[in-house]
Amino acid sequence: MATPRDAKSRVSLEGALNPTSKQQPGASGLPAPNAANTAKKVDLSAILGNLIPHPFSYNDFLEFLKKEHSVENIDYWEAGMKYRERALPLFPKPNKSKEIYSTDLTKAMTTSQTGSLKEDETESLTGNDGPQVDEALMLKQQLALKPDLDAIVSLYLTAGSQKEVNLPQNLIKKTIIEIHESKNYHPDVLKPTLEKTYEMIEHQQMSSSPPTPPSPSKASTEETNINSPIVASHQLYLAKMSSEIRARTIPWEGYQRASLISEEELAQIRQFENNPGVAFKESGEKYMYLFLTLLQKLVRTDTIQNILVLIDDILEGNGNRTSIFFNLAKEKNDEFLPFSPFIKLLRKDDEYIQLKSAKICINLFLKADPLPIFEPIDLYSWITSQLLNSNPNIVDISVQYLQSLLSITEYRIGFFKSPHAMTNLVDVLKKSTQAQMQYQTIYVLWLLTFVKEIAIDLQRSVKLEFPKLTPIRKYDVIPKMLEFAKHAIKEKVVRNIILKAPEENMIALLGNKALNVCEILSARKWADEEIIEDLNFLKTELSKSMASLSTFDEYSTEVKAGTLEWSPAHNSEAFWKQNASRMNERDYELLRILSRIISTSNNPTVLAVAAHDFGQYIKHYPSGKKIVQDIGAKKQIMELMAHSDSDVKYQALMAVQK
Repeated sequence: MATPRDAKSRVSLEGALNPTSKQQPGASGLPAPNAANTAKKVDLSAILGNLIPHPFSYNDFLEFLKKEHSVENIDYWEAGMKYRERALPLFPKPNKSKEIYSTDLTKAMTTSQTGSLKEDETESLTGNDGPQVDEALMLKQQLALKPDLDAIVSLYLTAGSQKEVNLPQNLIKKTIIEIHESKNYHPDVLKPTLEKTYEMIEHQQMSSSPPTPPSPSKASTEETNINSPIVASHQLYLAKMSSEIRARTIPWEGYQRASLISEEELAQIRQFENNPGVAFKESGEKYMYLFLTLLQKLVRTDTIQNILVLIDDILEGNGNRTSIFFNLAKEKNDEFLPFSPFIKLLRKDDEYIQLKSAKICINLFLKADPLPIFEPIDLYSWITSQLLNSNPNIVDISVQYLQSLLSITEYRIGFFKSPHAMTNLVDVLKKSTQAQMQYQTIYVLWLLTFVKEIAIDLQRSVKLEFPKLTPIRKYDVIPKMLEFAKHAIKEKVVRNIILKAPEENMIALLGNKALNVCEILSARKWADEEIIEDLNFLKTELSKSMASLSTFDEYSTEVKAGTLEWSPAHNSEAFWKQNASRMNERDYELLRILSRIISTSNNPTVLAVAAHDFGQYIKHYPSGKKIVQDIGAKKQIMELMAHSDSDVKYQALMAVQK
């Protein structure tokens, strides 16, 4: 792990990615922090330059990344920047009269991620009057870089490596081919992956790293380390629309002539537009009340969009300005202010108005002290519906909104109980293929699991009630989280589930082989002590529960988890002789689950085992055949006789013949 350098050294290193830039904080040649963020968030370039004291120092940021299990991103960024620092002097621009580069190196000089380097960037590698260089010596020095580059590829870009960075596979593949097959050692060969890594670090800093914990009034003592991310502060989709709207001109005079606004309101608007900072500083409450009034009486979509941009810009410029909203509410003696105008706009048939209104509204909830007396049901409902949006950008923003809103403890149970909220959220998790979206969604689940009532209900099945014949799993998140855990650590979520509701979730964890997953993860080397602690906790708790299970308990756990395989119990005659009657317990619960598995699973092994178990039950329980028919399972078993898998066919045939 790199140690912090002095400011001058680090900023110079950043400048290596874009040699034409001035050596100033932020001149990294990488994507600059969003303009909308800089007032609200600390500039990432300044953090990486170690230009800011605690709590935003470079070391503070490293500690944050370790806790977020993404320190490999900055490790790779450091290693790549060091390589560029060493390699750049060995790749001067050739004198026009003497070409000294090999085909591969020339290609590297003239191509980049976008297809071609900017002329000024290429020129900057050395001036037109650069020194003549001995070709053989230069190529020898360039080839000497190969071990360094190979080490970087092996440690950070190779699949399954100890510090593999989570970059798009096509980008990694392209980089490795360029290095190994084209023998391209030019410093720009790493530039596309470094740019993407910087973007990921910036996203992590922008979306998840405010150092201020929730106040005691908004979080229980067990959660004082939970951070409240800024609402969608990195989201380019929303920022781009805001930029376009900000550039428009509003026909205020036309509104005044149409009597939509008064002359006094027009004068106030023009005064504000002339010098927003001074005007707001002198009469902030007056102008904010003006904007809220305009929001409620104007109906044109474009005008409402402009006013929302104006309000959000004011809040982003200074987070303390939210106090003006709350002062207005006290002055007007309206308990629904300042939230109601923005919640009302969530019903407006315009994507941008909804997104911006929700952002402002959540920003206000985060700053409210005390919290409003009403539950933001309309906001829950709106976010829930957006989780199903066909536009992935909207889904991304909506999940981020949840990260922010649910950092307030009091709103977790309300969202959890909101119709379809959890179903839609878990659906996002199950369908997502992007690591960042998976992280954000699991972060939301982690926040929810601090509430015991939620931890109890997050996985377990609904109790069977007539006329329902099969149990319904509420959200069934444990199998998916364990699947992710094999590639990315999610122990803290599982740890909360066990701590808050051990009895309700232990069966699902054991049935989905959570102990095996923890054993595999424990075999890896972890620099983060928290990961080791979480894994040890999970292994201990899971092992204790496993030791207390009887053979039938283990079988029951496997069936309830839906992860059937040919474990010893299924083929044991002694097991079925002893336990066939126990399949009738709780109104034939296990039989009904097996029936549901047959009707829903596509896994041939699972289907074969389920059919086999029905056959064993029929064989060893006197009235088993009638019971199987009564619960509707016989028809399902007979349908398996036409299955394409030979073992499924065989087990179904054997069951029907018994």
